[in-house]
Amino acid sequence: MVVTIGLAAVNASGGISVQVGFAWGTNASFFLPNVSAVHAWLSELARRMHA
Repeated sequence: MVVTIGLAAVNASGGISVQVGFAWGTNASFFLPNVSAVHAWLSELARRMHA
C-alpha cells in the first residue's frame, strides 16, 4: 500500500512512475517485467537524450 501511495504522489507531481515485476494493484504509469528491462529502458533513454 505504501508503494501505491508513493506512485500516486509521483504521478500527481508530473513524474514518471515505473513498476518493476508484478503489475497488479499499482498506480504506476509504466510496467517493466524485470531489472534487465529497466537497464535497457534507461540505456535507450540516455541514448536519445544524447542524440
